[in-house]
Amino acid sequence: MTKSPVKQSFGPELYAPQTSRRPQGAAGGDTMCEQWQRPEGCIAARRERFDGPRAWMGWREFVDASFPRLEFGRNEHADFRAEIEILDLPAGALATMRTGAHAVTRTRALIERAEEGHIKLMWRLGGDVLVEQDGRSTRLGERTASVCDTARPYRLHLSADARISVLTLPYRCCTGWERISSKVCALALPAATSRAALAALSSLRDDLVAAECDGQSDDVLSAIHMLLYSALHGVAESEAGGRIAQRFARARRYISEHAADPELGPDALATALCMSRRSLYQMFSAHGLTPARLILDTRLERCRAALLDPAHINRSVTEIAFGCGFADVSSFCRLYKRRFGVSPRASRSLGAES
Repeated sequence: MTKSPVKQSFGPELYAPQTSRRPQGAAGGDTMCEQWQRPEGCIAARRERFDGPRAWMGWREFVDASFPRLEFGRNEHADFRAEIEILDLPAGALATMRTGAHAVTRTRALIERAEEGHIKLMWRLGGDVLVEQDGRSTRLGERTASVCDTARPYRLHLSADARISVLTLPYRCCTGWERISSKVCALALPAATSRAALAALSSLRDDLVAAECDGQSDDVLSAIHMLLYSALHGVAESEAGGRIAQRFARARRYISEHAADPELGPDALATALCMSRRSLYQMFSAHGLTPARLILDTRLERCRAALLDPAHINRSVTEIAFGCGFADVSSFCRLYKRRFGVSPRASRSLGAES
């Protein structure tokens, strides 16, 4: 069988030769293979079905030959069944499969033996699908997607009768992937975008399998790539923004808890937050602040509250200033008047009158 030409090769590890390769020991009734000859310029498809006593072994051998290598968990179901269809695309591959319950892991040992990494986008079509990578995990909703990077360890859990579509792409299909990869893997992509991309892929798949190639498949794939590119970068930006907001909230909380310590300053705050001084100032700058300004304002507000509170009438101005983290009374009085327009003693008088 002559393989239809493709514009870009994904490499031997991802996609097996187009000629049928039946897993050893899976012949006869255990495996059924169908292939179609595509017209010139179109894309060939393969279908495989695994059933019978050798189905589990045949499935493992087929996956090893067709995708980046995975380590399989123990199969405890004697009646394991699976079926898969693979389309070799101009850049990448699209696989749609139904399988029995099992788990697969991309281990560090397998990664070290691979020449390059790939992007794997996975849609849940049925059953239960759990994706784990980079310390995160997500259970996919109906026809929603998540992504993994084959250059780092990940794990995929599939329930009985799980159905998924997997689009495997080279890094070049998502500009800036190396920068955002660790931020988006094992997160759920926006549902609307996931379903739109899946619908486009399904339509493209139907046209290709039906031999209705009109030369526009590259345009469709480019549109799908752009849709996924926007979704992935959007998730990365949202995730980064969420982490920055959490870190800034942590910085405010730390200042609130340690404002009375006269040693608290930008350097001590950066150390406490495990950040560089530069990163700390950039984070505060995004909120129109500096670390020193927030520390000073916190201390001054606490001093003012104490001076106006009759409960502290027996405490001296100096004692209150030192108790709020100031180390010099003269500087405190000057800064206090600049901030509130009155001296600390004037605030104390107002508190006494009230």
